[in-house]
Amino acid sequence: MTYSIWLEPSAKDKKYLQNIIYDLAKQYKAPQFTPHITLYSGINNARLTRKAVYDCRHITKMKVRVTGIRHSGYIWKTLYFDVGTSKKLAELNRILAKRLGKHAKYRFRPHISLIYKKLPNATRRQIAKEITLKNTLEFAKISIIKSSNVVRNWTPIMKISLK
Repeated sequence: MTYSIWLEPSAKDKKYLQNIIYDLAKQYKAPQFTPHITLYSGINNARLTRKAVYDCRHITKMKVRVTGIRHSGYIWKTLYFDVGTSKKLAELNRILAKRLGKHAKYRFRPHISLIYKKLPNATRRQIAKEITLKNTLEFAKISIIKSSNVVRNWTPIMKISLK
């Protein structure tokens, strides 16, 4: 069992993303999950993870720019919104890497997954064409998730609201 640190959307944008995730999960018999941007993952130390999130307490809510919809054969990036890196996202990653860098190797590539399921390339392409993109989304919380390779076992253990 490892820990991940997520950036979660504000209520309005969470609803928009959750509807997409729910509809895709239902249609393709895939697991449901909370919309998020993974800030850091693969952390083995819960105490250190909490300290890293505490280091981010001064960060304010942020808007992120959605730069497109992409897909791949990699299950954790089956279909996702690509997100542009901003000063605030880079700052968050820098703060976390400073505290966690030697304890977990994580390459930060901000994105918002929409489904976790092995799907044929043609299916992924078709779904991508049908989804309506929002240009920007607001993110308002940082959370710690007890994570594993089984999505339904993901458990939130801490959340902080951004200012």
